[in-house]
Amino acid sequence: MVSMKKHSILVLVLLGALSLGCIEEIPEVVVDDNSGSVIPGLTGDPVTLTTTVSLGGGPESKALTAEGVKTFAVGDRLAVIYKNGSDETVKAVSNPLTTENIQNEITLAEFTVTLTDPAPGGALRYIYPAAMAKATIATDATMDDAGTVDFTRLDSQDGTLASLAAGLDLAVYDGSLTASAGLPAYAPLENRLTVGEFCIRNEDGSQDITDAIVHLTITAGTSEYGIHRQAEAGPIYVAMRPVDNANLTFGATDASKGYEKTVTGKTLTAGSMYPIDLKMAKTFDSKATPLTFEAIEAGTVTYTPADASMKVQYSKNGGNWTDYSGAVSLSAGDKVAFRGKNDTYRTFSQYSRFVCSADCYLYGNIMSLVTDYTSDADAFASNVTLTADKTFFKMFSYDDSGQHIKSHASKPIVLPATTLTEECYYCLFSKTGLTNAPVLPAIVLANYCYAYMFDNCTQLTAAPALPATTLAGACYAGMFMGCTQLTTAPELPATTLEGSCYQYMFEDCTQLTAAPALPATTLAYACYYGMFDGCTSLTAAPVLPATVLASSCYREMFSGCSQLNGITCYAVDISAGYCTENWLYGVPAGGTFRIHPALNPDDPNPWTRSGNGIPSGWTVESYPVTTKALSQASWEDVGRVIGKNGYIYSSAAQASAAGTTPEAVITYLGTVEGVCSHGLALALEDASSSASFYEATGEILPGWAASHPVPGGAWRLPSFADWQYLCTGTHTTVNDRSFTGINSLLSKAGGTPMQNDNDYYGINYWSSTSVEGEDNMALMIIISTSPSVIYFLSSQKEILLFVRACLSF
Repeated sequence: MVSMKKHSILVLVLLGALSLGCIEEIPEVVVDDNSGSVIPGLTGDPVTLTTTVSLGGGPESKALTAEGVKTFAVGDRLAVIYKNGSDETVKAVSNPLTTENIQNEITLAEFTVTLTDPAPGGALRYIYPAAMAKATIATDATMDDAGTVDFTRLDSQDGTLASLAAGLDLAVYDGSLTASAGLPAYAPLENRLTVGEFCIRNEDGSQDITDAIVHLTITAGTSEYGIHRQAEAGPIYVAMRPVDNANLTFGATDASKGYEKTVTGKTLTAGSMYPIDLKMAKTFDSKATPLTFEAIEAGTVTYTPADASMKVQYSKNGGNWTDYSGAVSLSAGDKVAFRGKNDTYRTFSQYSRFVCSADCYLYGNIMSLVTDYTSDADAFASNVTLTADKTFFKMFSYDDSGQHIKSHASKPIVLPATTLTEECYYCLFSKTGLTNAPVLPAIVLANYCYAYMFDNCTQLTAAPALPATTLAGACYAGMFMGCTQLTTAPELPATTLEGSCYQYMFEDCTQLTAAPALPATTLAYACYYGMFDGCTSLTAAPVLPATVLASSCYREMFSGCSQLNGITCYAVDISAGYCTENWLYGVPAGGTFRIHPALNPDDPNPWTRSGNGIPSGWTVESYPVTTKALSQASWEDVGRVIGKNGYIYSSAAQASAAGTTPEAVITYLGTVEGVCSHGLALALEDASSSASFYEATGEILPGWAASHPVPGGAWRLPSFADWQYLCTGTHTTVNDRSFTGINSLLSKAGGTPMQNDNDYYGINYWSSTSVEGEDNMALMIIISTSPSVIYFLSSQKEILLFVRACLSF
């Protein structure tokens, strides 16, 4: 049985008062027809109104606490459905809450909303959060759940309390506008959903398996819910419609196993949170099951090899294994499994494919197709290594017939390989009808390995976790292109990118509302090319921390994002070819562009007003900087200035204004053994323009360090390794070794650029690294503007060169 302990979810109260202190009823306006007074709305003009919402609960910082208590969060919106002067049903959405709007320990908030032509005394409905209102309200819609609430949002959830609170935990008020077409003085919101807090255990209850669950399906009464999540710490939170004396059926899967449970006669009431402890029986192990098709409807399964040598065997309904010779006929409920010894199913010009003529489930371990079964029929269960390129290239993708291939609720398809090969899963599930994606465990990728893997999977509602931190060329290119039901993107933890790695990754994902964080500060050719092109529901871009861009890196990145209203971009060098070509093409006016703090919003050089720069009609402002200690430096501080007091400032001018001496510009953040524990910075000016190696190391640098102390940092003459990280830290590659990134940051921060000369043997800087086996030789760097590179060469220690210090912290 399911254990259900109930917590109360406190009722929300809407008040039409403007005061945030003592709540008072606002009297209706009495209009004298001869006075010239106008009732708001009768003219058809927009009218801005304010409403105050009161909640119970304590000082928690999220909109729904683990105890089931609602509180407010910055960014919350309220949907107002109302009748206008033409007796049409229309929708308005409030401005997002700011910190200033939230009072009384997050239990009282003031919303501002603009209504156009509200009808005096007309029907009114509040929907909170606003995301639960239908995107489009029919002008003749009835003012009820069917006409205004988007319950389909409950069909696919990610199991987190945060997303449930922000977008799913529905509360509603039904009433009327006042006789003066204003908002009512008192409007209690009613909670419409129940929340399940699920802990999942094995059948005897001895093991908590919640953290491993990636898919959970629930049938409760006539409603069905699919929870798709990246494996993480439980519990799993699910918003559901109330049921009375109903049967509940549960199915769950981890990376390979399926679990099931059914309970009967359960009641879940609105406004309550239920801790639900499920003991679920393991019913299936996909890892130990060969790749299997199960017929939903009668039809055939056909295998077409790329060439005659790529033979497979099949077993129907658990019968003997037989060499495949033609289409396998299945009745509804029949199953056919496949196995093979081939290392790849792709030739130079052809690919092997499986086709279902009617709807079928696909599950089991795909490694049964690439494992020798001669001596051990179950050897595939432990095989995690692919050995040949293009292994499963387009295997289930074959025009629109691929839509017949479906996900099973409790029998996952398993792709367990941790050693991948080039193009191994290329277009594997393209155009199929999958709703659940398989777990992808590999952390080291191969070129094109996941490229277009789920292209145009229009029923896929959630992406798998992508834990890899070692990427490869075009590894995720087009991976979810055209997945029009995908609402949430997976985390992308990699900080070192490769060419085209994320190109077109989410193109035309029209329901994607939030982009993943993009932490990489060193970019690569076309790394984000078209990544969110056509994502028409995306409103905010991820912060873009790189200060120097690479060729085509942001090209068409947000093109066609017709609701995008904000960008934070730290780039100070956008000279790379096509790096921002059409990157914001088609975005609307009215957005905010936040630039690097070292740039001037009134003259944001190098940005221009164009489709390749800052869109017309957008406000430009500096990203806000909070002064912090050097030990707190993070990626967004690259390009900022370190003061003599050990604090970080946006520029030399800001440091001086704060009463400290600007000393260095941060050029690298990261932990490198033998180089730095947290980061590197370069002095804003030269220590000397003429010094031998012996003078630089013996007198100049120690003297510099003594006269420029910085708490938390240590000055030194840069070693060969230091210079490499100082160069790559400004987001240029080690191979290119361009110095323009360093000089760009120095200039923007208010420092003196490093000296350069067109002469190949022009102005040079010492490193502290002696040449092995040569007592009188040390490595130096040569800075040249033609070509624009830094060379590392050796020189006699008596030669007079420039000296500049670096700060390790």
